[in-house]
Amino acid sequence: MGTSDSCFWTFVAVLLTMTRITKVCASGNFELQILEISNTNSHLLSGYCCGVPLSMRSTKTTGCPPCSTAFRLCLKEYQSTTPNQPGILSGCSFGNSSSKVIGGSSFVLTDPEVGSMVLPFTFRWTKSFTLILQALDFYNTSYPVSEQLIEETSFSGVILPSPEWNTLDHIGKNARITYRVRVQCADNYYNTTCTTFCRPRNDQFGHYTCGDRGTKVCISGWQGANCDKAICKPGCDPIHGKCDHPGECECRPGWRGPLCNECMVYPGCRHGSCNGSAWQCICDTNWGGILCDQDLNYCGTHEPCMHGGTCENTAPDQYRCTCAEGLSGNRCEIVEHPCATKPCKNSGTCALKDSTKYDNKSSKDLDGMSGVEQTTAVVVRGMRGMSSMGKPQRPATGIRSTLVGQPKNQPILNVVEFTCTCTTGWTGSTCEISEFLFSLTKSLKMI
Repeated sequence: MGTSDSCFWTFVAVLLTMTRITKVCASGNFELQILEISNTNSHLLSGYCCGVPLSMRSTKTTGCPPCSTAFRLCLKEYQSTTPNQPGILSGCSFGNSSSKVIGGSSFVLTDPEVGSMVLPFTFRWTKSFTLILQALDFYNTSYPVSEQLIEETSFSGVILPSPEWNTLDHIGKNARITYRVRVQCADNYYNTTCTTFCRPRNDQFGHYTCGDRGTKVCISGWQGANCDKAICKPGCDPIHGKCDHPGECECRPGWRGPLCNECMVYPGCRHGSCNGSAWQCICDTNWGGILCDQDLNYCGTHEPCMHGGTCENTAPDQYRCTCAEGLSGNRCEIVEHPCATKPCKNSGTCALKDSTKYDNKSSKDLDGMSGVEQTTAVVVRGMRGMSSMGKPQRPATGIRSTLVGQPKNQPILNVVEFTCTCTTGWTGSTCEISEFLFSLTKSLKMI
């Protein structure tokens, strides 16, 4: 096949496709149905017999054979008067149609569909119209219409699209004709001019049926001019939530919750909230930084200073401890004076004993209790001056008020003892015992 032939058949295929695409559907139909005709003499409108050749008509006017009755319809724009020239049909601007032979000279149709003629139209229905209806004898269709005409009637008026019929009755010089007419919009066309288009659908382009006037009636769960917007779950936030199907509530980015009304914080935000705006990180009290991960109140959150030291926030996640006399270290964790930890309870007064001892005995030699000393003693880290930043004055290490869990065979260095002077009513090495309760307990044991 040559190039020219290929181009030709391609052109034909495109032309056929365009023909199918541009096909226009009618927006309505004008319908006419014959109900009855009465022509008792079987005459033509001219007075001659039906079913007789032209050459014999002038000699026969009685005893006529039955007519072969058919009808012709002409529809045009409204005219207040019709031409006085029976048999001539012209200017059928809205269309014309003919029926087949329906019956003889006279008949009544039990099935009006037999005598039905339909004129489709694709224009805006004008409401007013004029019709011309002819009854013809189809004895010989080659004869001029004037030689076939049995009766002719016309009607001018107004009719609106409706499924209801309008019955018309014509009594002419030769015959009586009863017929009915109506205008119906084509499928999916509505209103008085058949110009409103509505085709029920239930797909991605819409979910609706059509009302009597062509208005779109949304299927349950859908809304909008084209019923293409789903009705979301009741309460679903109209801005931050959406749905592709009725009853759902799908959150947009940055929102969550059953109704999509809960904002989401910025990813990585540790101690902050979004406060009604998506992807925000608004820090809680005492927190700072882009991700609210810097503690602005380290002292209050962690309480790092020990033994009553005063804590000061110096920078995010940083602090400084001011220690009492006899304490040192970043957290005041080093006890340099046994009384600095306030070991005496119930307002007792603490004082160092006059003597200190340096003992290389292992902890097992202390009362034979595997490293637990019953006397009140403190291991001192050198008795540094209260505000001194120099080296310790004594070669001592470690301090604790009671030696618990000391490993065996380890030397005890610089054990410093202290005494507690108790207030009235209290006793014990650290003033922890109530004299009243002690006496009461002792008395009860003696009973």
